Amino acid sequence: MRRLILVLLLSTVVFSLINMPLRQVLRVVELPPGLVVSGLQGTLRSGQVEQLGYRGVAFEELRYALRPTCLLWLKLCYRLEDGNGDLRLNPGYSPWGGFTLEDTRLRLPMERLRPWLGKLLVQPKGELDLQLQMLELGNNRRLETLQAVLFWRKAGIEGESVVLGDFRADIEQEGPEIRLQLGDEPGALLGVEGEIRLGAEDFRVDVKLEARPGLGESARNALELMARRDGLNRYRIQRQGRLPQPIPWLPPRS
Repeated sequence: MRRLILVLLLSTVVFSLINMPLRQVLRVVELPPGLVVSGLQGTLRSGQVEQLGYRGVAFEELRYALRPTCLLWLKLCYRLEDGNGDLRLNPGYSPWGGFTLEDTRLRLPMERLRPWLGKLLVQPKGELDLQLQMLELGNNRRLETLQAVLFWRKAGIEGESVVLGDFRADIEQEGPEIRLQLGDEPGALLGVEGEIRLGAEDFRVDVKLEARPGLGESARNALELMARRDGLNRYRIQRQGRLPQPIPWLPPRS
């Protein structure tokens, strides 16, 4: 009998919590710097967001819903997506397991990312498509798992009508570093092979490039400025240094 009463009490508490207006929760929750939420309507269970923005890049008309199966594992999980498939997030949190983000997709034209890119020698165009399989942050807010693929589709340079092709970066965590393995997709006018490694405070870049027939003049001029020659129509970029700002969720090097 006592167990039945306890189950009923817990069910009542859970039901009351998930039907609480999300506005009330956000009043006592500190949002990450740069994150803006507006036009919020709904409860902890489901609802919609008129606009979700982060440091100048915004998504509109989003829907969110609680994933009830996670409650069986005492974990709070949501699904957040927009109407045209450009954004799909599946975040989760548990007091002992930390934060997770899985089966996530972010698709944006390069033009919308210019607030993040800053001043560049040439302005890129095309579409970025991030497909994240798993990201895990422990309770110490340190990265434990990262597996993702980033595509740059129909890549090009502003002022050039020629499409360079499609490129990809396979992203994963290797100890205290994030490794991006770079490559080009079949048919690309610019050959790309190499890697970028990011530490908590530093970076290393080693990328080989090949100018293939059909590559535009602006792209070739950019190669001359950014890379050193490494043979006929071949270039190489090698850089290392310190990041402008540390990555707080990466562990320091031992």
